[in-house]
Parts: sequence; C-alpha cells; structure tokens
Amino acid sequence: MRFLLLAFTFFTSIIYATSNDDILLFTVATEATDGFIRFKESASRAGLEPIVLGMGEEWKGGDVVNGIGGGFKVHLLKQALEPYKNKC
Repeated sequence: MRFLLLAFTFFTSIIYATSNDDILLFTVATEATDGFIRFKESASRAGLEPIVLGMGEEWKGGDVVNGIGGGFKVHLLKQALEPYKNKC
C-alpha cells in the first residue's frame, strides 16, 4: 500500500509508513526558492526524494490576494498520479 503525502507551500502533513518505499512525496514548485530548497533538504534528511511538479513551468495558478486560482496544482497532481491509479 502506498501513501501519498502532498506538500504545498505553508502545508505540512505527517504520516507514518512501514518504510520510505511506501511513500510518494509530491510538491509543486515552479522555481527553486529558498523555501523549496529547505524543503528538499528536510525531505532528504528523512530519506525521502520528493517528486517535484511544475519545475521550470510558467505559473498558471491564481493570485491569492485577488481571488482563487484555476487548479494549476491539482491538474499537475492529477497527471502525476495517473501511473499509480491501479497500484494501491
């Protein structure tokens, strides 16, 4: 059984698994900010390698100050999960 840990900016979740092989760790980042680099370092210390979605792509999400977004992160995650849909 695989577990999914989805990490977004300002979102932290802790789950327990029998091994790191049971964890799929996703995050969305379009550029390598200081926070992103710290996140990757923390994941590495825990023995995890995050799957980074959107790196190098133009941000197509919303502007929280002016309204909701268009589901950019959700679309990226949906595409990334497609290969795993029958493996759980």
